[in-house]
Amino acid sequence: MQRFLEVAEIAYTKQKIHIAITILVMAIIFIQSAMPGDVSTAESDAISQVSLGLTQLPERVATFIIRKSAHFLEYMILGICFGVNVRDWMERRAADLSRVKMVMIPWALSTVYAVTDEIHQAFVPGRDCALIDVGIDSAGALIGSILVLLIWRSARRAKR
Repeated sequence: MQRFLEVAEIAYTKQKIHIAITILVMAIIFIQSAMPGDVSTAESDAISQVSLGLTQLPERVATFIIRKSAHFLEYMILGICFGVNVRDWMERRAADLSRVKMVMIPWALSTVYAVTDEIHQAFVPGRDCALIDVGIDSAGALIGSILVLLIWRSARRAKR
């Protein structure tokens, strides 16, 4: 019984850490979105300048790719975080969600956050609310959610 309680406590602590990381990722996204347009542009331009030295892309194209890649990557990370939280929830409750739900729940949570993030940007000076960004964010979240499912399934198969 003592061993069971120790394992349960470790799992609960792990779950709290995963939730804290998810909240941290959401906070980072919020802070990035709260940056005024000129600050955000300067940040993107600095990264674009580095990439221009590595590629032959026009500056405008490089900046576009950098900005949209950042959207995709930050929401892929959020999709991973929500996916891990869903997996933790399943393990804690000995639930067995379908593969579709294991992907759709974190994807939907991330997409809702992306919508609220874009609405938030509409109120930030020099920023705007762009539907294309919600689509890119949503795609990143979907890939992150799928990655969690694939890794989780692979780990389960390796245990067998």
